[in-house]
Amino acid sequence: MAKAEQQSLQQIFHEARLNVPRYQRSYAWTETEVADLLEDINYVIQRDTAVGDSRDVVHYFGTVVLDDVREIDSPTPNDWTLYNVVDGQQRLTTTSLLVGCLCEELQNLNGIVDVDTSRRNSPDELYQQYRDLYIKYRNKQNGRRFKPARLTKQAYSQLVVAEKPPVVILDKDEALLPARRLAEAKQVIQGWLEDKREAHLEASLEDAEQENLRAYFDHLYDVLSAIDNIFEVTKYEVDDAAEAGRLFEVVNDRGKDLTIAEKIKSHLLYCAGEVEQLDSENVARDFNDAVETITLGGGDEELVDQFVKRHWEMFTGETKRRRPHSDISDIHRRIKQIDRYASLDRPESDLTDWINRYVESLREAAEAFNAIYDPDRLGDQYDGIDAATLNMLTAVDTCGAASTFRPLLMAAYLKTDVESDEFADLVRACEVFAVRSFEIMNRSTMLLRRQLKRESHRLFIADWTETDIRDLFDAVTIDDRYSGVDDAVTSIIHKIDTETGNRAPESDIIDCLTRQDVISGEFNRGWGGFGNGKNTVLYLLYEYERSLRSQMGTTGLHTLVGFGTFVAEAEIEHIAPQNPDVTEARLENHNENRHRLANLAFLWPQDNKTVGNDVYERKYNKIYKDSKIALLERLSDPTDGWDLDALEQREEELVEFVLERWSGHKRARVLLTEEPTTDQKALLREEIQTHYSGMEHGNTLPTIVFETSADNSVQDNSYKRYKPCSNCGGLKMELNGDDFHCACGTNIRVPNYQVSK
Repeated sequence: MAKAEQQSLQQIFHEARLNVPRYQRSYAWTETEVADLLEDINYVIQRDTAVGDSRDVVHYFGTVVLDDVREIDSPTPNDWTLYNVVDGQQRLTTTSLLVGCLCEELQNLNGIVDVDTSRRNSPDELYQQYRDLYIKYRNKQNGRRFKPARLTKQAYSQLVVAEKPPVVILDKDEALLPARRLAEAKQVIQGWLEDKREAHLEASLEDAEQENLRAYFDHLYDVLSAIDNIFEVTKYEVDDAAEAGRLFEVVNDRGKDLTIAEKIKSHLLYCAGEVEQLDSENVARDFNDAVETITLGGGDEELVDQFVKRHWEMFTGETKRRRPHSDISDIHRRIKQIDRYASLDRPESDLTDWINRYVESLREAAEAFNAIYDPDRLGDQYDGIDAATLNMLTAVDTCGAASTFRPLLMAAYLKTDVESDEFADLVRACEVFAVRSFEIMNRSTMLLRRQLKRESHRLFIADWTETDIRDLFDAVTIDDRYSGVDDAVTSIIHKIDTETGNRAPESDIIDCLTRQDVISGEFNRGWGGFGNGKNTVLYLLYEYERSLRSQMGTTGLHTLVGFGTFVAEAEIEHIAPQNPDVTEARLENHNENRHRLANLAFLWPQDNKTVGNDVYERKYNKIYKDSKIALLERLSDPTDGWDLDALEQREEELVEFVLERWSGHKRARVLLTEEPTTDQKALLREEIQTHYSGMEHGNTLPTIVFETSADNSVQDNSYKRYKPCSNCGGLKMELNGDDFHCACGTNIRVPNYQVSK
């Protein structure tokens, strides 16, 4: 049974070494929590001064749970007790940091302030006294009082033990979030002390009056005394991690704002204390390995919780609309209260298996989440994954609906070879849907979310047997399981492709691409422009640039940065200036046409923009022709100028590119004797989609391609005959204005076309 007693912070640190074990999260306090602590110190000092000796002032500082590990040798005459900090590490870390900052300030006063040492210790003596108790005893090798979690360890050594300034951490771009949080905490404390110093001294340390210096020294002494004696905690001593888990569950699940991850972990450790078969150390280690993986990738507590949610969707297949006991909403409560998960009502062997499988899956999925969240990391891990797939992953992650796809892509990372065609094909299916539905059409980011959560679970368990599923969840979690991973990937791609055709058909894509203001949707009622505004424009232009460079050979592609870098550096360029300096640079109906997609390009920050608002010919000669940007070099001859005719010609090229680049997997092929006009293509698309929808239960083809051929060769083994001519069985058609007929001369009501196999 845990021993509980009220103790001062001085008693907590006395004859102890406090160690934050690996399974604990790292330092997480923000400037807000640190500022709150400093406000508490201001309050208790004022309160202590007000009541004087009439009564003791006590400030409750929360709960500290310590696991008594063993007695250890110490640099003092008495042995110390080694404790693992189970709960309270944020408060204890900040306390040690605060004392360190106060000690640094005492060193600044040493030799400057005159102190009556018969009545009070000197600044140097106080410095040594408090460093000995809260930081490191006499700088002995075995004198460390506090050892924080691994991701904070180096920063603590620099900032507290070695008394380095916060900039040694904050100036490093690669510094981990826990290290940055600790450095920011020290910054806040130093700022607070600087305000105190200025208020007391009214001058620099060297020029201050002794009376003011002594008053400031007395204030520092009061702060240290408050930390020592006024701040009290409820100290619980436990014998192992399992008992700590039980205590953590009772103490922390009532009103304290814990993260989802912390609540889940506390329940799992509670279970480990109740079930002999469960190894609490292994459960804690696997769980915290997952959290640490996300944190090492630069994630904060919010991202850790997001990961836990996405993993839960993949692991269980739950959605808000389809789950048992839907009245229980929070994940940690579902885990502890629903029999198929980690309810203590389950048989011990089943509960043990579920918890072990859950934390093992969580640990494995953390790397998958990091890779999907940051495709550059995936590229560093795997040489065989191509740049196009990485760019598509980046596009999915920035489309505004990343959480829709992450469970599925995590499952794909875990269940397929990420360097394989099937992984690339699944990523492409997701990216095509995301770009067409969310980026171009600006549809609700909730589209497909529930379906893809279910599909992520189907893929995750595709190589499990029904017995495996029943043993783990005490039920079949989903109907219509796939026969294997290959079957799952193929079927999921087909489902996404079908939804692409239904939710973002080509006719709607063309309509959006040719509207007047694609950035903000001005002049377009009911449409707010592209889903991510300028970033969507940049992605379309980036892929267009890649396409043009690939046509020139691979050399140009090698000099094009990845999309993540591109979107951060490239700037949108208006070919006809957004705000022209001269009338000749304006388009007809300039305000309505300046933000059309075909009037947009990109430039690099270093490109010369001194004539950016000038006429097209000067812009071309001064900026575009030497830019080494393929889409600018492709623009019309500068002597021809830039008008609506040139814009609309470029618009046709961009529309054709977008339809091909973000084409669906399922497509119709239309064979013609001559190239159709834009209006003829629109007519044929409408007729074919109407016919196909009637034949295929209302579904729509995501893509229709038009090919011309002078001879009768129509063979393409990737297509099947779907709607041939009823007379000759052929496929080729001739066009005459709005009329079409088979090449054999037969009048046909529905166009001839094929559908991909």
